[in-house]
Amino acid sequence: MLKYKFSLYSHPIRRWQRLLPVCAAAIATVCMPEQVYSYIGKPAVFVCLVLLAVITYKTKDYALQPTRRLVIFDGVSRWQQATVADELAEAPVWLLSRQSRHTPLGLYLHFCCSGQQDHYHWVGRTECSQKHYRRLSRAILHLQQASLPTH
Repeated sequence: MLKYKFSLYSHPIRRWQRLLPVCAAAIATVCMPEQVYSYIGKPAVFVCLVLLAVITYKTKDYALQPTRRLVIFDGVSRWQQATVADELAEAPVWLLSRQSRHTPLGLYLHFCCSGQQDHYHWVGRTECSQKHYRRLSRAILHLQQASLPTH
């Protein structure tokens, strides 16, 4: 039985993560030395900047949408998630694996799902309530301690 229901909210930086490579490429293109410009040519650099602008424009709608995931968790290893409450009951049950880790950046959750590929998810400290973050941390620690060899 899944007993804890909570919401995960994406951190604002996570919503813009698809634009970070585009911004890095634009900065790298603009900061190239004169030798590169003379070899490639200014029209090619201009085309690259226009392509980066198009990619940025196409992904802006995705980046501005806040994402919220509803989660049901049993406190040990069973996990279900969906973006709409009506789909939560039919969502596949994922099992938290022993490869999950507690890191300074947040929780790395590694899931196994029968008949599907493994999934992973990062949960930052501010993406859920402190109570649920601690509950997930304890579940990860419990899984890791259960996998330790006993002497």
